[in-house]
Amino acid sequence: MNKLSIIISIFICLFVLEGVAEAASVSTRVRILESKSYKHSKQIKQQVRDQKKLVVRVDKGLQEIEDVKLQVERFISKAETKKKKQGRMSPGYSYP
Repeated sequence: MNKLSIIISIFICLFVLEGVAEAASVSTRVRILESKSYKHSKQIKQQVRDQKKLVVRVDKGLQEIEDVKLQVERFISKAETKKKKQGRMSPGYSYP
């Protein structure tokens, strides 16, 4: 073998190895990005679940507040009705 064929074969090997190294580098970057995107999607799904739970809790709390409000209104109306009945019982009597 002469020097020219050895130099050419070395250059060819270098170009092939460079391509392989570049492909490995790209592959590694893709794996890293996939793992990051998976982690982010997992966090987003967890946040969505937590938000749904919070919305349910808030709705339940608002419903309880509405129930208490209705009970208070009923109590007030009963108290007013009771006062009106007590006022009717002695319509004509007054102290001298």
